Amino acid sequence: MKKITALVLVLTLALSLTGCYEVIEAPIDPLSDGQAIAGTPQSITAKALSQKVTDPKADIPKMVERKTGVNLLSNAKAAVEASNANEGYIDIKYTGGKKVTIMVQIYLNNSENKYNFNLNNAGNYETFALTEGNGKYTVRILENTSGNKYACVYSCEINVTLRNELLPFLYSNNTVNYAAAPNSVKKAAELTKDCKTDLDKIGAIYTYVVQNTKYDYDLADKIVAGTVSGHIPNLDTTLSSKKGICFDYAALMSGMLRSQGIPCRLVKGYAGTTYHAWINVFVKGVGWVDKVIQFDGTSWTMMDPTFVSSSGDGAAIEKFVGKGNTYTPKQLY
Repeated sequence: MKKITALVLVLTLALSLTGCYEVIEAPIDPLSDGQAIAGTPQSITAKALSQKVTDPKADIPKMVERKTGVNLLSNAKAAVEASNANEGYIDIKYTGGKKVTIMVQIYLNNSENKYNFNLNNAGNYETFALTEGNGKYTVRILENTSGNKYACVYSCEINVTLRNELLPFLYSNNTVNYAAAPNSVKKAAELTKDCKTDLDKIGAIYTYVVQNTKYDYDLADKIVAGTVSGHIPNLDTTLSSKKGICFDYAALMSGMLRSQGIPCRLVKGYAGTTYHAWINVFVKGVGWVDKVIQFDGTSWTMMDPTFVSSSGDGAAIEKFVGKGNTYTPKQLY
């Protein structure tokens, strides 16, 4: 009896430490594919979407060197390097050794807005942003068992107090991975070398992306058909091929701007009734600018590089995106 009781206690302790082992249905996020498909407009659920920088004159923070080992959370299946959580990002790797699909789920506690990502199964760290501001986050690593069923093999909670709320939108992460895109970073530096202000830099990079990138209808069709899944932008690929879907446009511009020290939010949500991705930028003295294609000295219009570059009717599309109320943001990256 004592042995059985001891075994139960050991198992209970193991489960509490590792977080969870229940089998769950795959938390599918269609936006992770960057799809442009018809849908129903969704309400704004991301906490960060309602958080604005209170002082638009606030200085843009400097990024600091990555720390390791200060706050490492792990079990035999996964590791969460949370040493940089207050900088707005964490690093995660799967160490279970199985050649199966691995997913990561990150969410701010008490929020319905859950972020789902694919994670490599080779034991390599990937970086994930904490874009919903301060608070306690839950991180779950999910291992595919069969079909669309996943077992949660590790779970932990991380208390986050950001050094500056702009930080998650400055660092490279798995979605806006400019750290792995040297050619895009180089091009951004070339485009902005003679710029006097951040507005000049934004204009130079925006104009370049719009004028040199075409919408990839073939890729969009494959994603909608399901022959391509889990699409994540590769910035240098988009730069060299000069084509991509909305997700690629937004990621390329976000990465180029961040590499120049300009906070940029990649936003996924709805444009009308269509899944879409676009960007917001932070301009010192103005704050977060959610509606910017161009600035005429008094007004801004929505910054959406996909629609502007792929539309044959610039005036009509600018009228559509310029209203802003046709856009329903859902998640930030």
